[in-house]
Amino acid sequence: MKTLVLGSSHGDYAFNPAFCPGSFNLCSRSQDFQYSLLMYAQWAPRCPQLQDVVVFCSVFSPGFVLEKSPSQAPLAPLLNEVFQLGRHYEPGPLAAIADAVHGQAGDANFLLKGESGFLPAFEKDLLPAEYGAGKRAHEHLKYNRRQGGLPYLAEILKTSQERGHRIHMALSPARPDYRMALGRDAGDLFESIFKTMQDLNGEPAAQVLNFFDSPLFGEADFGDFDHLHPLGAGVEKLSREIGRAVAGAAARQAA
Repeated sequence: MKTLVLGSSHGDYAFNPAFCPGSFNLCSRSQDFQYSLLMYAQWAPRCPQLQDVVVFCSVFSPGFVLEKSPSQAPLAPLLNEVFQLGRHYEPGPLAAIADAVHGQAGDANFLLKGESGFLPAFEKDLLPAEYGAGKRAHEHLKYNRRQGGLPYLAEILKTSQERGHRIHMALSPARPDYRMALGRDAGDLFESIFKTMQDLNGEPAAQVLNFFDSPLFGEADFGDFDHLHPLGAGVEKLSREIGRAVAGAAARQAA
């Protein structure tokens, strides 16, 4: 494995390693920068040929902290157990879940159809149209204004420099109605991400792959407001673009 892909459901639904040789999709629902860092710290040392790390970034990423989410926090100890992340929780609900599931992941015995971590037909829930782009945008904007996730992103960037890995920040694709409801462009929405990426010399510490408002994707490529349909044509488009970006970065460095 030469390329590791991290991030939330936006990467989980959208990246197919079949179109990026030597890659693995380690994204998962509601995976924030903290758990991407834990994944990276735990699994990168086991991959001696690793050269590139792709981190999916969403509108909510700057301020979303999984362990503090009222609805999604229970996923944290499950990720911790399944992926052997070594996270220890203070006494409370998350610690109780961690205790309840401890040792159970090794007993799982089932086969999921997919490609190197990309499981397009497994638990890929999509929001119905009646949910509304405005409501979805409002939910994400409240996290966009916060900064709780940024220290973990900074640590990912620092760790990648120490290990000699190239980082690629993939701005997740967004459907036009959702972008319109957000009312802000990518430069504004991801400003805090871009600032975090600046290293001590003022140079970007990562390559940005802007899929957020990319003309590559039409409305038919989306399953809902902000997810590509995991079984749709948009997945191949995005995955091939990431494959080209990774190959291009390697060629530039070699030159």
